Amino acid sequence: MLKKVINTVKFLRVFVTLIRDPTRLDLVLDLGDDMDGEDPLDTVPLLRKRPEVVRLFAEPLKHIRVDLPALKTLPPGTLGRVFADQMEAWGLKTEDAYHTPVAPTNTAKFRIHMEQTHDLWHILTGFGTDVKGEIGLQAFYIAQLWTPLSFALVSVGFLHTLFYRLNEGQALVSEVARGWLLGKRSRPLFGVDWNELWGVPLDEVRRRFNLDVDAAHAAVPPGDPGDLPQPKAA
Repeated sequence: MLKKVINTVKFLRVFVTLIRDPTRLDLVLDLGDDMDGEDPLDTVPLLRKRPEVVRLFAEPLKHIRVDLPALKTLPPGTLGRVFADQMEAWGLKTEDAYHTPVAPTNTAKFRIHMEQTHDLWHILTGFGTDVKGEIGLQAFYIAQLWTPLSFALVSVGFLHTLFYRLNEGQALVSEVARGWLLGKRSRPLFGVDWNELWGVPLDEVRRRFNLDVDAAHAAVPPGDPGDLPQPKAA
């Protein structure tokens, strides 16, 4: 009981801090730590109905092999080449989001797989790495996996917008709607062995998984900032 209270207090502290600055990757990872503990199959029973999730937990974890210099040598337009070029443009390193120690538990397997595929899912879904893009991708996660952390992060995005960027509210809602729509329409991305697809054109990969990014944008046009005044910082 005491441990649960302590974890709740830690969660609320990190949650409130993230509302002020949702760009803090270290706090996002801490929030995940505070929410972890139980087997994902128990926390989210829906996952038991997803064969790709059950299969990933039953087999040894297949780590994604990311060698950015090698991926840069692939033909333009391939998944690996686009990923390497975009990571360079974003100024990101693949290990930036690697946080969870390797362990033979479902919780560790789930988190490691999500950490290793996060930046790749940005490429596949077309979401940027700004706050709105990150929240849009979390909505995609919810549509595909119903993950508690994604619900928390989408809440952070809306509360940050409420208190600090109300004039960007329409744009955020559009990103969330697009993420949800794209996630519901596409095939599951979780558990895929992406090592086999680096050399495949990105457009072909998207077709295989029914990731129609253009259709999602057409269905939910970007929201206009509007003329609402910025609220005072809390």
